[in-house]
Amino acid sequence: MFDDIETARWGRLNYPGTGFLFYTGAANVTIDHNTLFNTGPAVYGDISANAGFVYRNNISPSNIGTADYQLCCSGVADNIDGIGGRGTTGNATVTLNTYFPGAVFVRNVLAGGGHSTNWPADNFFPSTLDAVGFVNRTGGDYHLSAASPYKNAGTDGKDLGADIDALDAATACAVDGSCTPTLDLVETAVSNPPASAVWQSSFAVTDTTRNQGNATAGSSLTRYYLSATPSKTSGATLLTGARSVPDLGAGESSSGTVAAKIPSIKTGPYFLLACANDTRTVIESDYANNCAASTARVVVSAPDLVEAAVSNPPASAVRGASFSVTDTTGNPGNATAGPSVTRYYLSATPSKTSGATLLTGSRSVPALGPGQSSSGTAAVKIPSMKTGSYFLLACANDTRTVAEGNYANNCKASATRVRLR
Repeated sequence: MFDDIETARWGRLNYPGTGFLFYTGAANVTIDHNTLFNTGPAVYGDISANAGFVYRNNISPSNIGTADYQLCCSGVADNIDGIGGRGTTGNATVTLNTYFPGAVFVRNVLAGGGHSTNWPADNFFPSTLDAVGFVNRTGGDYHLSAASPYKNAGTDGKDLGADIDALDAATACAVDGSCTPTLDLVETAVSNPPASAVWQSSFAVTDTTRNQGNATAGSSLTRYYLSATPSKTSGATLLTGARSVPDLGAGESSSGTVAAKIPSIKTGPYFLLACANDTRTVIESDYANNCAASTARVVVSAPDLVEAAVSNPPASAVRGASFSVTDTTGNPGNATAGPSVTRYYLSATPSKTSGATLLTGSRSVPALGPGQSSSGTAAVKIPSMKTGSYFLLACANDTRTVAEGNYANNCKASATRVRLR
C-alpha cells in the first residue's frame, strides 16, 4: 500500500510522483497486489532495459498529464500516461517493449482518464478512482467493496490491489507502537463434502487456515466435523483425519487437503466443519471464530442387516446332533451392505443374551443393496450344553464385518422351541 506519493510533499525533482522507477537494468522484479496513490506514472523506465518484469493485480491512478524530470539523466519534460519511459511515454506497449521486454503486465487497474489503446490486453481503465469500488477511499478504507468489479478478479482469484487485511494485521503494532500481540486463527474456506456418503467411507477435504492476528502463530492442527448445524456444538461428530498447519505470520494463510473418514453416526444430512487450532495448542484472542461450515450438506447413509425369517428347529434333539436351518437376511437400510456372516444360537429366551449358545455352522451372505435380501440353508450342530427347552436364533452380520445403523435388530427367534435332552 503506497499512499501520498506526490510532488507537494516530496518535491518536483527525481521523477516526481513515480510509483516504481527502473533506472539501470533491474532484472526479474515482480510487483504484485499493490495499491498506489501517486501523482506520476505507476511505473517508469529509464536508461536501459529491465528483463523478467512482472506487474500484475495492482491498482493505481492513470495520471495523465506532464511531469518535469529536471534532475540527472532525463533532463526533459515528459508526459504522464499511467506508465512511462524516457521517449516512450504515451504508449504503454512501446514503453514495455523498450524498457521491460517480455514483461507480464496483466490484471492491473489504472483509474481516471486512461483507455485501453496502446496497452496490453487484460487490464482495466475505470473512469475515476471512485469507480474502483473502495469501501471508503476518502476515509482510508481501501478494501474493495462487495460490489467492486475488481473483487476476486486477480490472477490468483483474490481482490486486485493490496491485501488490506494482511496489511492491517502486519502493521497493527508498528503503527501505534503500543498494541498487545494477538493471535487469531480462523478458517476462511472449506470445500463441500460429497452429496452422499456411507459410514466408514472417506472423502477429501480442502480448507484454508488464516492468522488474522498481529503476531506469528505457532503450528496448529485443523480438524473436521460433521454437524447438523453450520456451527460446532456438542452434537458435532469428529471425523478421522486432521491437517497440520505450520507457523503463520500475521495475515498469512495455509491451505491443504486431507482425507477425512466418517465414523458410525446417526444417518441424515450434515454440514462439514473445518476447525482451526482445534486442539488449542495456540493461545488465541478469540476461539469463537475458529470453524467454517460447508455451504452444501452430505447425506450420511448406512446399511441395516436384519433377519426377516428363520425356520423352526426340530421338536427334540440330543447334544451333538445336527439339523438344517433356513433363514432370510434383509437390508432395509439406505446403503449397500458388504458381505456378511449369519450365525445361529440356541437360547432360553427369544432374544440373544450372554447365555445364548453358539451352534457350529454359519451362512455366508453376499452384498445386499437397499431393500435386497438373501435366503439360504445351513447345517448346524448342537454342542455339549445343558438340557432344556430352547429357541433357535438366526443372527445377521454376527461377526460385525459390516458397519450398520442398528445392531439391535440383527437376530430373529424361531416360533417354536427344541427340547434338548
